[in-house]
Amino acid sequence: MSEHESIRELLSLAAAGVLAPDDQRRVEQHAAVCDACRRQLEVWQSYSRELVRLPAPAAPRHLAERTRARVLEQRAAVAQKRWDDIVLAVLVLFGWTMTLVTWIVFRLFTGGMLSVLEFGFVRIVIWSGASTLFAWLTAAVAAVMLGSQRRAVRRML
Repeated sequence: MSEHESIRELLSLAAAGVLAPDDQRRVEQHAAVCDACRRQLEVWQSYSRELVRLPAPAAPRHLAERTRARVLEQRAAVAQKRWDDIVLAVLVLFGWTMTLVTWIVFRLFTGGMLSVLEFGFVRIVIWSGASTLFAWLTAAVAAVMLGSQRRAVRRML
C-alpha cells in the first residue's frame, strides 16, 4: 500500500481528531501537498463539525438503575446456580460414600455371603431400611436448605 493510500484511509479519523499526534501531523503534511486528500479532509471535517452540533440522544429515565438491577439479578442467578450445583455434587458424593460404606459394613457383618434363610438377612433389611431413611432425611434437609437460600436471594432483589 502506498503512502497516499494509507493517508486516505486516515482522513476521516484525522477530521474527527482521534488520531495519535504523529499520525495527525503526517496526514496534515500530506494534505498540504495533495489537493485530492485536502479536499477529502475538508469534506470529512465539515461532517465532523455538523455531527457535533446534533443533539445527543436522551436516555430513558431510570435506565441505569434498571440495567444495574438486571445485572445484579443475573449475577445472583449465576451464584444461586453455582451454589445449587455444589450442593448437588456434595449430595451425590455423600450418596456414593454412604453406598460404599453400607456395602463394606454389609460384607463385614455377613462374612461375604448372605443367605435369605439366615438370621443375618433380617439385620441387613433393618440396616438397609435405616440407611434409606437416613438418605431421605439428608435429601429433605438439602431441599429445605436450597429453598431457604432461594427465598433469601429473592428477598435481596
